[in-house]
Amino acid sequence: MYSTTEGGRTFFFRHCPPPYLEPEYRFPLLHREILAYNADLLCLQEVDASHFQCRLSFLLEHAGGFEGCHLNKLLVEVPNGLKELPPPMPVESYPRKGEGVATFFRRDRFRLVKKVTIDSIMLFAESTYKDLAAEFNRLSASGEVPLYLCMRSRGHGLLVLILECRNTGQRLLVANTHLYFHPKAMKLRNIQCRTVRRLLMALAKEYSTMVGPDGEILPLPIILAADLNTPPDSEPYAHLVGTAGTEDETTPATILQPAITFPPGVYTNIVPGFKAILDAVFFTSHSTKCLQVSRAYSLPTEAEVLAAGRCAEEINTVLPPLIEEKDGGLCLPNSQFPSDHLALIVDFLISPYLW
Repeated sequence: MYSTTEGGRTFFFRHCPPPYLEPEYRFPLLHREILAYNADLLCLQEVDASHFQCRLSFLLEHAGGFEGCHLNKLLVEVPNGLKELPPPMPVESYPRKGEGVATFFRRDRFRLVKKVTIDSIMLFAESTYKDLAAEFNRLSASGEVPLYLCMRSRGHGLLVLILECRNTGQRLLVANTHLYFHPKAMKLRNIQCRTVRRLLMALAKEYSTMVGPDGEILPLPIILAADLNTPPDSEPYAHLVGTAGTEDETTPATILQPAITFPPGVYTNIVPGFKAILDAVFFTSHSTKCLQVSRAYSLPTEAEVLAAGRCAEEINTVLPPLIEEKDGGLCLPNSQFPSDHLALIVDFLISPYLW
């Protein structure tokens, strides 16, 4: 939805000819791409709510046998003259943004056991984890992070589906989130990542039906797909995967492993003046190895993305970019790529617990 906003057209996607930002052009390309993956699970971010309801769900249900769930972000209004962080309000009191995350699964492969929606990761942290709530309040009170950023960070949620494989009965936790984007919000993403990690580990045990040989609960395998808005070498990333050295009794030592590694020259987000690896797919297999990566598909390099746009331009089949190539004229999105992010594609092998 942001491609058609004033900010999208004049700043983020200022390089892209307006016709290629229109939904009528982008949506068919996105639909074709999504269906071409022949996936069993789809995790999408920045999904327009009306598009989910009126087009995407219908298309994926009838073309691929998918069932989908959607979670809109909260719209957090920042009052003028803000002097201190307002106390959290009930989730129901916040209006919703027009976009959020969506997760789809094939009905012939999986059965939905439970949908868990965390409407606000930050509000959940404030009400559930005293140490993280204290850190959030410290950041806002000290001015280390601007107050308006602290408030807006309350708008981002987490969608969790507990799925059961129809063939084996094996359960699986699939999570989908989109963290706060602002460059000055790194410490807020720390809190979001620590909250997501703790919560997923707890849910993986709560909804497990498997018991180990010594009577212990075997947590569900986890798949987490996320637009983290932070790169793999960042502190929030380390907090999320469990390598930041902040483990305690509320955060088990289980490592969330990246399912995809990125070689040099590959980025998931490429726009004028900025390129980075912001997106990730994680998984846990625990000691049982019931969830493993069978294949992680490679992404096009930055050079290949630019070459695709350049080739289309040279054969005069597309409109030229609005800025010079050296300034980012062939960045994402463009006539060939309808999104400013590249898709991450992984084949997982899921099997019953063995010990």
